[in-house]
Amino acid sequence: MQEQAKNSSDQQDTGLYQPRFEHDACGFGMFVQLDDQPQRRLVDAALEALNRLTHRGAIAPDGLTGDGCGILLRKPNAYLRALANESAITLAERFASGLVFVDPDNSQPALDALRACLLSEALSEVSFREVPTDHSAIGAQAKLSVPTVWQIYVSAPSSMLEERFERALFIARRKAELALFADAYFYVVSLSQHSFGYKGMVM
Repeated sequence: MQEQAKNSSDQQDTGLYQPRFEHDACGFGMFVQLDDQPQRRLVDAALEALNRLTHRGAIAPDGLTGDGCGILLRKPNAYLRALANESAITLAERFASGLVFVDPDNSQPALDALRACLLSEALSEVSFREVPTDHSAIGAQAKLSVPTVWQIYVSAPSSMLEERFERALFIARRKAELALFADAYFYVVSLSQHSFGYKGMVM
């Protein structure tokens, strides 16, 4: 073991690659649309990439529960506005949205705490909608701790600059994560004006 470590430290750094920082890690893929136009085929390609990365994660004895996987997309504005409309949520011209995992038996305290953290960053228009979910792909082990999923909408004040808005979202999210550290269910999947993420304890 010492000899292996010595050999590793003797390797020369080449450009940005530094052998001492080399570790096993999760697999990921990235797709870019050069003409900047959103297309469904990018989502399909991302899901296909996830299917081909199952060997990179752990698999529970039930054969269906993984250690988590996800997909991060550019925020689909028209789709998110349509969902907000259905729930009678009014949005400003600029808004952020994301998903939050909370305790299925007692979700309100966590949602209230997250709202309070957002209000503390001068973000006053905060709305939630419960997300309909399908548990058919979830394994028995994951079902023991499956959360309730809520979507959050945050409108940007008209006077707030784009960079300040994103920073306020990040700070509020961190405040909530620290305040709810003891809550085993609470997790903000994503909350941004630019991107939207989905995650699950599935294969």
